[in-house]
Amino acid sequence: MTKILYVIAIASCLCGSAASVFAQTPTNEVVAISKLPAAERSKQIHEVYERKFGGFVIQPGSRVGTIGFVNAQKELPAEEITSVISTIKSGLAYNIVETNAVFPTPFPTASDMKSKGLNAAIYVVSSDDLPALLVSPEENWSVVNVRRCREGLSDDILGKRLFALRCRGELIRGFAQACGIWTSNYKDNILNVRSPKELDTMKADALVADMLQRCKSHLALIGVTEERKVMYTRACHEGWAPAPTNDYQKAIWDKVHKLPTEPIKIEPETKKVKE
Repeated sequence: MTKILYVIAIASCLCGSAASVFAQTPTNEVVAISKLPAAERSKQIHEVYERKFGGFVIQPGSRVGTIGFVNAQKELPAEEITSVISTIKSGLAYNIVETNAVFPTPFPTASDMKSKGLNAAIYVVSSDDLPALLVSPEENWSVVNVRRCREGLSDDILGKRLFALRCRGELIRGFAQACGIWTSNYKDNILNVRSPKELDTMKADALVADMLQRCKSHLALIGVTEERKVMYTRACHEGWAPAPTNDYQKAIWDKVHKLPTEPIKIEPETKKVKE
């Protein structure tokens, strides 16, 4: 029973109509899916969506605006920044890019960001003069200073691993605050960190649920929106669905666009309705 609920819970994360999808799926099929290994289970869930609702499609033009990680240092390997971006993209469908540039002196400006086509930016630097994190809420940029993440660490394997961990946490924190996330209801979150050392003992490279929602609300105000993915059925009803690419989608397309075979009857108003 737990596995069945797990399958339905996964599907519920994909779409608001997930419960109805599995309510329409024979119990024996749901049970069979729940017993599969994780990778195969995910594949089967998507096949159910494909069969019943034509799968998912992305609305053209739904993702606008750009958030950029601007790398202006060489102390932290670039692949660590790339990895952080991948982590963020796993929970948010924004256009997030990584670029290399010289850090603008003395600090970034709105015009500097505009020249790079960015609505929000996280600058990554290595400096003895700057604190671990600087933020400009008005202009939606932050500066993450990875040099501060080395403080108190040895140069052995453990020290290098802790350095990478701290930097990941600071990059996530820099992203959060450049994108309008300032509070969280969860305890021990990265927003409450007062020094990079505190990142050693917490799961710092992830955004918790309420942070994601606050991020979406703020970014919408500055013209950054996520990619919108909906079921093919909904896209047809909304009028923007692309042409069908398989038999499942064609059946849905034909059903939604089918003209009535009989005249539409409109009942006259009754006395009760008039009153």
